[in-house]
Amino acid sequence: MIAAARENEVALTVYQNRRWDADFVTVKHLIDEGALGEVFSVEASVGGFRPQGGWRRYEQHGGGMLRDWGAHVIDQLVQIAGGPAERVYAQFEHRVWTDLMDVPTHVKVLITFPSGLWCEAELTNNAHAPKPRWRVLGEKGGLIKQSGGGGTVQFFSSVAGQDAVAEVKCLEPELSELYANVAAHILDGDELIVRPENVRHTVAIFEAAYESAETGQAVAPA
Repeated sequence: MIAAARENEVALTVYQNRRWDADFVTVKHLIDEGALGEVFSVEASVGGFRPQGGWRRYEQHGGGMLRDWGAHVIDQLVQIAGGPAERVYAQFEHRVWTDLMDVPTHVKVLITFPSGLWCEAELTNNAHAPKPRWRVLGEKGGLIKQSGGGGTVQFFSSVAGQDAVAEVKCLEPELSELYANVAAHILDGDELIVRPENVRHTVAIFEAAYESAETGQAVAPA
């Protein structure tokens, strides 16, 4: 698709609308402005205890939490890291809903980046107990966001040698920016915010995760 778009001089982008989620935008902002110091661990989790529906239940249709929510979660992790992944290690489980689905029902993906950053994505249909949507650790502080969307982020740090916790209100991103950027790209030649080459890397991470889950080895995404 990327090659065809270039050859025919047409616009191609991907609907990565969750780059404008309030929780993600706030977490990335706190990381980028250095509030946590050097960040070394980012964990993101989405799921619950329920099967998926429709086409999402079947491998042949591109289903499963990894490709469904993972398409956004892994993209968000790559955006936080600021560059391509180095290695991917994954474990898949098939539990409880196996009479309804042939896709993995519990997925854990560990991703390393050249900077030394470790990222973990957990995507599950088997979670009786919830995890925070975000947990980030840095040398100067850490944060937890309990669920997606707006609200607040808990920011943990040390002040005068004592532990401190602050509630940081989530930012309110401009959701129309995605559409305005596509229009500006088509009409004025502005650079796309969501470039297909970048999203292709997310697909490469999916493929590396499947290979890693099968072989038990860490895999470099192609």
